[in-house]
Amino acid sequence: MAANDVTAVAPPAVARKRANAIGWWARVKYATVRGFLWGWARCFSLTGLYLLGQCFGTCEYLLAARRRRRYHRRLIGIYGDELTPAFARRATHRFFMRTRCDKLFYLIFDKLPREKILKRIRFFGRDVLDEA
Repeated sequence: MAANDVTAVAPPAVARKRANAIGWWARVKYATVRGFLWGWARCFSLTGLYLLGQCFGTCEYLLAARRRRRYHRRLIGIYGDELTPAFARRATHRFFMRTRCDKLFYLIFDKLPREKILKRIRFFGRDVLDEA
């Protein structure tokens, strides 16, 4: 271990402070976005939040050409010639929409009531899991 390697021997208080070292501007931005999303979900329900996420995902799909191309190349690398160009475009678009919806949902997940979350979750093959 190097003599100037502070991270390996940092006391817990210093490590905790370093872990919480999020700047005030980032905190303000996240609080603003979370407040907006929570208000949106209260006004338009989780379905409205999902539709908002799909809209943002479509905008991101249209604007982020490099990410779109990179994801498309990965699909082609995995599936090869089995993948038609139309299906690859559709899968890429769905990927962008789904990830954006997930990100919006995860930002306000802690504010949602437990019963509302459990109503949205479906367990398939639960009997198989219970038997195991």
